[in-house]
Amino acid sequence: MKNLNNYTYLPRLKFPTELEFEPIQLCNALCFSCPYTTLQEDKEYRGKKMSREQISLLLTGFGNLLKKNNYKGNAFVIPFRYSDPLICKDLDLIFSLAKKFSFKIRITTNGVSFNENNAKLLNEYYDTLEGVISISVIGSTTEKIKKNMNVNLDLTFARLSNVKSKFPKLASKIEVGLAEVEETSEENQEFLTLEKKFKEIGIETYRKKKWINNRIKGEGFLQKPDNFILSCNLYHNKPLRRMNVMCDGSVVLCDDDSNGRKKFGNVFEDNIAKIWNGHLLKEHKLIYNRNFDEEKNQLICKSCSRANWKNRKSGLVNSVKQIGFRSSIKNIISNKVDWL
Repeated sequence: MKNLNNYTYLPRLKFPTELEFEPIQLCNALCFSCPYTTLQEDKEYRGKKMSREQISLLLTGFGNLLKKNNYKGNAFVIPFRYSDPLICKDLDLIFSLAKKFSFKIRITTNGVSFNENNAKLLNEYYDTLEGVISISVIGSTTEKIKKNMNVNLDLTFARLSNVKSKFPKLASKIEVGLAEVEETSEENQEFLTLEKKFKEIGIETYRKKKWINNRIKGEGFLQKPDNFILSCNLYHNKPLRRMNVMCDGSVVLCDDDSNGRKKFGNVFEDNIAKIWNGHLLKEHKLIYNRNFDEEKNQLICKSCSRANWKNRKSGLVNSVKQIGFRSSIKNIISNKVDWL
């Protein structure tokens, strides 16, 4: 029996259900794997932010779009691309709008800014949090973590210990991802010690293996009729659900386009739906087109390790699961789906 994922078309709603945006271009870490570490060297980049009015405009537009389409499936906002969301002074506004429009907020942080005020805010909007609160730790010892991400592990421990003590319910939602770098037996032993320390303060951990991927850059490989891109390996066709917005409002294909190599409009000039169903839809169709097209060589995906050449590893079933079965059926019936 043929795999349903590989031999059927993919549903793409006529509106995004996930929004990733950069309210401020600022982070308190310098991770060797993150574009921010290089980008922040430009004084025109570091510290640039959206105004509260712009944040409100963007999230109100997203919320109204979900409401207009009577969408009841999983919808959430990621208030960061390369920054730490807990640095954002407008996080209160982001959470209040999420509550108003019934979408959720995903938080991933290095933990340094997980101070008591931020813990209170997250605790207040506990039901608005999407999934777990992820804490990123790159390395297996205090010294290696300092080298890999310029973060003081002792401060992270102090922050998380305070959260566990004063907001135990919130702490139960925290998971620390311990990212392997060296992949050696020595590193493994160091991780066992580190895991024990987190366990002692009541915080869950998990290992992140084979996690380092390149960002979109360079010219990439030439596509030909016998070897061309058919889809993206980002989680379950994520580009077909998520809109990525830079700090200035520019819309890019995904969070692997760190510096806006290819833009598809600006949310402060056009509405989300117009951009989603305009130039961005054309790009999605080109990426997922099963037939070779010379225009595929204009894709920035050709220089990304996540591009899927020759086949589709994630198809109809995965897309429907992410949208939600009932939401998928309802939107297919009401003609709110494009098939790619």
